[in-house]
Amino acid sequence: MDSQINVKMSGEELRESWQGRALALANLVSIQLKCALLSLLADSYEDALPFLLAAILGDWHIEPPFYCSNPKINKRGHVVADLIMPDGARLKNAVIFSSSTQMQDIFRKLADRLKLSDADRLELFACVHRWVKADQRLDPTMDCRDPDARRLTLH
Repeated sequence: MDSQINVKMSGEELRESWQGRALALANLVSIQLKCALLSLLADSYEDALPFLLAAILGDWHIEPPFYCSNPKINKRGHVVADLIMPDGARLKNAVIFSSSTQMQDIFRKLADRLKLSDADRLELFACVHRWVKADQRLDPTMDCRDPDARRLTLH
């Protein structure tokens, strides 16, 4: 099966896609994963998302909390995005994941749990890569526990 979803797919095809299976599982697992996955899918599949949500969630409407910006990796290494709170307030730079490694591990576990094919795993991680729009660390390979962690790198 093609790993890209589109507006021409039937509800059954959308439910069987990795995106549909991931959304159905995230809806049951945790609000953090559901919010992150909704944001990720909206970024990569904006046109198809309403059809995917209807196929998975039926009569749906998105209620807070949800992320209203793409994430970035801040200077401390946290993956952050703006969050709309249940009361409608906007929380700037809310921590989604404590590190890019934690984010990678969570999406890897999701892929394992869904038993994704190699092609679907590649598409999932391509979506994750496109979803994170900025990396503000001085040196993304830097270990903050390293005593020389404040060093600047020259490219």
